[in-house]
Amino acid sequence: MAAPAAPAPEEPPAPAPKARGMFDAMEEDDDATRQALQAERREKLKRMQREMQEDKYTEAIAAVAPSVGAAMMAASSGEAGGSAADDEVDPLDAFMAEHVAKQAEKDAERAAMSEELWQAMYGKKEVIVSDELEKEHNVNAHCYVCKRWGHTKKDCPHKRCYHCGKEGHTTGDCPKLDNKIAEQFAEEKARKKEKAKADKKERRKKQWEEHLRSQTGVDGFSVLYEILGLPPRKLASKEQIKRAYYRQSLRYHPDRVSEEEAEEAAEKFVAVKAAYELLLEGMETGGKGMGGAVFSGGDLEYSGGPKAAVAPDEEPEGGADGEAAEVEADWLDTDEIRLLLATERVRSAVEEIVARPAALARYESDPVVMGVLYSLNPPSEVATAS
Repeated sequence: MAAPAAPAPEEPPAPAPKARGMFDAMEEDDDATRQALQAERREKLKRMQREMQEDKYTEAIAAVAPSVGAAMMAASSGEAGGSAADDEVDPLDAFMAEHVAKQAEKDAERAAMSEELWQAMYGKKEVIVSDELEKEHNVNAHCYVCKRWGHTKKDCPHKRCYHCGKEGHTTGDCPKLDNKIAEQFAEEKARKKEKAKADKKERRKKQWEEHLRSQTGVDGFSVLYEILGLPPRKLASKEQIKRAYYRQSLRYHPDRVSEEEAEEAAEKFVAVKAAYELLLEGMETGGKGMGGAVFSGGDLEYSGGPKAAVAPDEEPEGGADGEAAEVEADWLDTDEIRLLLATERVRSAVEEIVARPAALARYESDPVVMGVLYSLNPPSEVATAS
């Protein structure tokens, strides 16, 4: 007989459910209630913040457009009243509203105080903006000029100028030194002006010489003769050229022309002198480098291009005296000689030559003196005296 089967093991009983106490249920209810209250308060705070932003926006619009702002404020106040009537006023909301109102009052007072301070400092007085620094008064500083304390030599009111020796200013601010420098500048300017004038005169003289040197041959030398007032188709002697030079020099001398004619006379005076020197140079050097030669006595040697047709010299009416009369046609008259002798320089020179004929050599380069002598004495007498 088979043995009976072993009984199956019994399953362990399920654990009994844990009994919930009264306090556990109360704690869960409190947490849920607390979270709900916090969420509700957050919503209210957000709503209050939105309302405050809307109020500020409405006030800003009212400042620009009063009618629109008043309508918006009335609408917002009506909505607020309805919502306030619908909802109960929460103590936290009331506290926050009071806190915000007090903070707004404080901000307004602070802004008004700042505005009043700004007006007191800048708005009600004239403000001068300057980069100058205030002088620092150092009580320990000592001035060895006035032997006092509180400043140095730089700021001393008794400081002296090294240039003029007066008190109250330094050498850099001395008016006397400024005037001296200004005078030096003026003198330097005048000196440069005179130098430029002399250089210009020298340049014009050289230009005249170059121009006259280019006029060579018989026709060319006739240009020089025309400048000196000589007959252009007749060769003059050295003595006649000198007389013509003295005559033209007297005519265009700066002392004998008016201020309006001074500039033109100066140019003609330079031209006369250049023509005279070129003619004498041609006589002495034989015209080398000038294309021709002029000799005393009427001889002419031409080494340039083809000779110009020259009419034969004819004896003028009256012989040599007639030729001299042609040259002296516009010589000085009695009134002009008397006017020139009225000057101290000319009178003393003439008296010296009359007393001592050898002194004539010193005045040969003076066209005024020589012109007066040639007008007073015949050419033969002057030549004999020289």
